[in-house]
This record gives sequence, structure tokens and C-alpha cells, in this order.
Amino acid sequence: MTPVADTKNIKTPKAPALRASCNVLSLDGDQQQFWRFALGKGDLTLADVQAGTAEDPLPAKHVSKTFADLWSPRLNVAWLPPDRVFYRVLQMPQCERGELVAMVELQIDKLSPLPLAQTVWTMDVVPARGMLPPETQTVVVTIAERKTVEELLGRLEGKGCVADGIEVAALRQALAAPADVDGVWLYPQSRGEKVSCLVAWWCDGVLQNLTQVTLVSSSHLNGLAEHLTCSTWAGEMAGWLVRPPTWHLVAEGELAANWGQVIGEWLGEPVEVVAPFPPSNVAAITARHAGRVRPGEPTLLPSEISGRYRRDFIDSIWLRTFATGLVVYLVLLIAFVVASEMVKSKQANLTKELVPLGRESTNSVQLGDQIVQLQLQVTLRNAALDAFRMVSDKVPVELSLDQFTFSKGEKIVLRGTAPAAMSDKIEEYTEVLKAATNSVGQLLFQKVYPANFNRIQGGSMLQWSFTCDFRRKEEEL
Repeated sequence: MTPVADTKNIKTPKAPALRASCNVLSLDGDQQQFWRFALGKGDLTLADVQAGTAEDPLPAKHVSKTFADLWSPRLNVAWLPPDRVFYRVLQMPQCERGELVAMVELQIDKLSPLPLAQTVWTMDVVPARGMLPPETQTVVVTIAERKTVEELLGRLEGKGCVADGIEVAALRQALAAPADVDGVWLYPQSRGEKVSCLVAWWCDGVLQNLTQVTLVSSSHLNGLAEHLTCSTWAGEMAGWLVRPPTWHLVAEGELAANWGQVIGEWLGEPVEVVAPFPPSNVAAITARHAGRVRPGEPTLLPSEISGRYRRDFIDSIWLRTFATGLVVYLVLLIAFVVASEMVKSKQANLTKELVPLGRESTNSVQLGDQIVQLQLQVTLRNAALDAFRMVSDKVPVELSLDQFTFSKGEKIVLRGTAPAAMSDKIEEYTEVLKAATNSVGQLLFQKVYPANFNRIQGGSMLQWSFTCDFRRKEEEL
């Protein structure tokens, strides 16, 4: 067997950067295979492989859409079964990518074997190699039945997986052929009892024809021989098959042995058997291609379905955001209610504790007021005694002090009698009181008013009186 080139050496055209993660899924009959690739060192590397039956669930944490897809979207790419897939190879002039899409779109109605409303299509530009003129480029148009694509999407949705792209595995392997690709390349694949075979015709390094053949079983190879004969005649008539081609069978095991023998007998010469790419390598090629598809270009995923997926994802993000916000609000509300109840409970306990303290405080205030009043009374009493002592000590012997009145702690009223000839003694007495001081050396009276006189007993006696404003700033409380 001739070894095949490693997939890492396959050159890809300049395109958008690869995604951070890509999942490739194969649902073929009752079998299922899942590959997960992660971006590392500028290329996708295989991170996980799972195989099982079609009923097995997919790893939800890797295929489901989450908040992280808003800033780091992952790709879910599914392989379309080769049934009802058609290919057309076109030689188109070199032009901008947008112009190329428009030119192919104008021809797609003629290229499709089915009504356009029943199909979806995409295109691939084959890397230039061989003797293709520089002003020409080879384009492969892939046309698939819409019903087949929708059935596949329905199965994926049932598994909780939303597809971001649809690819055909056999086409990825055919376009990743080695540089010396001249000849006919057969890519058979067993699918239960049926056998699907992709046939690629290369001449001088240029892809000239690409067809998909489905046989009822591996024993019905007459249909394949008839197809190869018709394709050979068509190539000779079109002028691109100018010499007998070499034949390459990309298969292994029993399939390679049976098909190699039958095709060799039909050709009359041995056929070269080439080992196919491992499925993981084909999945890697698929992931790289899907990750670099330019936005706005036609794909096998219908645009209305991809739009619906996008709207559903945005709606789910809004719903999750709302649900998360509602849960946070409810948690905060419950926490607030619980905290409020705890505060109320503590406040009630403190109130119960403060009731006796309030009573004691009221009693203390009342006692304090009583103490202040008593201290004021004591102060006033002492002040009155000091004033009375001073007044009585300073009174002249010629005067008679008949009445001493202490009014509201502010005034002292003195009344008495004296002979009419002793009026000057009364004046001296008032002057003495003006200069009288207390125990700390301050004036005892703030002001001493002049005396008032009334003659009594026929004018021989005087009745006198005067008022003193008491100074008591030191004793005020």
C-alpha cells in the first residue's frame, strides 16, 4: 500500500482564524462517533473521542450552547451521509470570493439535479496544482437534498445538539489528496448493506470530475463498472482525458481486497490500493475547514434554520439571564426578610431589656432633679445665712434691724427703725453693704439701692428700708 500524506502537511488557503473549540459528529445508521478538537499552538488538536450507538447521549457540557459562546463560540459540525449528495466540478475565472459566489449562484439552477427549493448547496475552491492556467480556478459545488439535511438536524436536536455546519466526510478526504493525484481515485465506504463510493478524476493535477455512486451491496459492482465506463467516455468527449488514467482504490481490509480484485479484472491490470485517512484525521480536516468558513457564504446548513438557531440561542441567553436575575433577586429578598426578622427580634428583646432600664433611668433623672433642687436649696440657704450674718454684723448699733427678707434667692430687703437724727448712719450702712464680700473675696451684693425713709412717732423716729441684689454666680448649678 502507498502511504498517504499526513494531514498536518495539508496546506489550506488564507481564511478566518480557527475557533477555540470544534466538535465533529458522525451519525450513520445506528452508529455514532464524536470527536472534540481544541485550539493549541495555532492548530486544532484532538482532545476527546467517543464512539457508540446512535442512542447514546452526547456530552452535553461540550455540545450545548452556554454564556461562554458569546465571547468564545464553539462549533458543532455534523457529517452528512453521502446518499442524495451530488457534485459538480466547474472551471471558473479567477475573481474575488464574493464575485465567485455570485457566478456559481447564477448557475446553480442548471447544476442541481433536483428543484432548487428542495436542495441546499455549498462550494469549495480546490487549491491550485498541476497545469491549471493561472487565470482559472477549480470549484467543487456540493448539492444535497434539503430533506436529508433536515432529517439529520432533527436527530441532532433530539440529542440536544445544535449544528453550526454540515460537511461531507468523503469530500474532505478527496480534496485532501496528495500532490501527485493524477488518475482516478475511488473512495468506497460501507454503510450497512449498501456501499457508497466517491469517484474523483484528476488530470495533470486538475480535478475534472467528482461523482457519488451508491451500490445496493458490495457484490453489485456492475453498476460501478458501468458508471466508470460512462465517465471515461465523457472525459474523452470533453477533451480532458487524453490518456489512460491510473487507478487508485482508497480502502483497506476486506473491502480493499474485494474491490481491488473486481476492478483489476475489469481494467485488465492491477489497481493501486491506498490506505484511507483514519477517521480522526478526516474529522480534523473537517474541523479546520468548518472553522474557516467565511460568514455569508452558502453552506449545507439552510440559512433560515441557522437563523432560527441563532435567535433561539439569544432568547435562551435572555431567559437564562432573567432566570438567574430572578433567582438572585429571590435569594436577596429572602435574605433581606430573614435579616429584617432577626433585627426585629433583636429590637424586641432590646426593648424588653430597656423597659426596666428606662424606668430606672426615669427614676435616676427624677432623683437627680431632686438632688439638684436640694443642692440649690442648700446653696440658697447658705447664701441667705451668709447674707444675714454679714447684714447683722455690719448694722450700726444706732440702727434697729426689724425685718430681713430673702426673696427668691435674688434680692434681700432690709427694714428697720432709727432716730431721726441717725439718717446718715443709714447711708453709711448702705455703703458698707456695697463693699461687703463673701467667703471667697467676691462682692456679696451686685447692687445696693438707696434707702427709703418714713417719719413715724411725730417725726422723732425714721422707718427705713432698702433692697440689695444678691450676687451668687459661684453657687449657681
